[in-house]
Amino acid sequence: MMAPNTVANSRSGIFAWLNLAAAIVLLNVGNLLLDGTAKAAGVSLTLFLSPAFVGSITCLGVAFFFYVRSLARLPLAVAYPVMVGISLIIVAAANNYLHQPLAGMQLLGVPLLFGGVVLISTADHSSPRLSKD
Repeated sequence: MMAPNTVANSRSGIFAWLNLAAAIVLLNVGNLLLDGTAKAAGVSLTLFLSPAFVGSITCLGVAFFFYVRSLARLPLAVAYPVMVGISLIIVAAANNYLHQPLAGMQLLGVPLLFGGVVLISTADHSSPRLSKD
């Protein structure tokens, strides 16, 4: 049976990852919405007054809230690369689906990027660093 602290730590770890997942989803929804809105309206007063712009800024703000919550439990060296890496994959897939197909090198980069994110997020960060003696 697990000790109470271990259960609490594993539960808080799960919530940290769920917070990071929410941040990633909201960040990408906000960015994709902002991209479409800015392309349609250009940089004008129309853009800043549009409901889509307000929605995108809201998504980005709430994403920041969830990201900060995830940083309370996850190391920055894990949370940031995972967020950026997964966001790059989502944007590449959305661009491929909505705008233009990815080129061969871009298609090769997506699984490589995913592999890097997996390596970063699953590495043992508790081991001590080697000294430079």
